[in-house]
Amino acid sequence: LRVKCKMSKLEVVEELHKPARKNFPRKRTIIKHRDDLWQADLAEFIQYSKENRGNKYMLTVIDCYSKYLWTRPLKSKNAGEVCKAMTSILKEGRVPVNLQTDQGKEFY
Repeated sequence: LRVKCKMSKLEVVEELHKPARKNFPRKRTIIKHRDDLWQADLAEFIQYSKENRGNKYMLTVIDCYSKYLWTRPLKSKNAGEVCKAMTSILKEGRVPVNLQTDQGKEFY
């Protein structure tokens, strides 16, 4: 079965070797001061758990203004363990005005 292509060979080559688009629309975020917005998520490291003392997940929290990052290793992502890790971050003395997470159920 043959399918006719409407593109010339030159057009195909130009499209294949086209540079990646760097400018794309983003949602604008206005941050006025430190601790105004924190973003948190869980990263999975299940395949490396043997090398990491059984820790399968990592809680990552970033202050979007200062780009300061906190990480806490977790053995599981149940609510109790995530709550303990988040509490240890908050006990350092910094408290966010807004905490942004994805739609995952890890934080409820």
